[in-house]
Amino acid sequence: NLQLQDPCQQETVFCAVSLALAVASQVPESSVFQDCMSTFVAIASDTWCHQPFRALQILATHVLIHLCHSRVSRQWVRDMLTLDKVQRLLETARRGDCDGQCVPEHTFAASLLLANLCELRIAVVGTDAENSGTFGYLADDLWHEDDFFVAMAACIAASARKE
Repeated sequence: NLQLQDPCQQETVFCAVSLALAVASQVPESSVFQDCMSTFVAIASDTWCHQPFRALQILATHVLIHLCHSRVSRQWVRDMLTLDKVQRLLETARRGDCDGQCVPEHTFAASLLLANLCELRIAVVGTDAENSGTFGYLADDLWHEDDFFVAMAACIAASARKE
């Protein structure tokens, strides 16, 4: 249960989402995630009933990234990330910290999540899937603004060098 009575309980939620990340990295196809998917999406997209702190948003985004490694749970993520939630995810990832500085860990995580879903059409209430845009189309500006693919190439190169 990830519902809070007190926003200060976000630390407890952070621990629960950390555990979910550990499980998602090993068994992303687990049906247990279907019941909590809406909460992970709400936290990541800043549409949760409480204002989540940034580390919790980034962590929830990483859970969703890992869930994209299974065909079944990837479809659950796609179904929950409606157009309004994708737009909020993008806004949240671009929002600066308290000093107005970009938080690259957040923009990279959001970019990576949308890259995992890039060819899929976004669920839009009231339209058929053929008339909706793709996740990649919506993420394109963010990817270019932050040189996402350059950063991704640097990550892969560092991994190849075992750094």
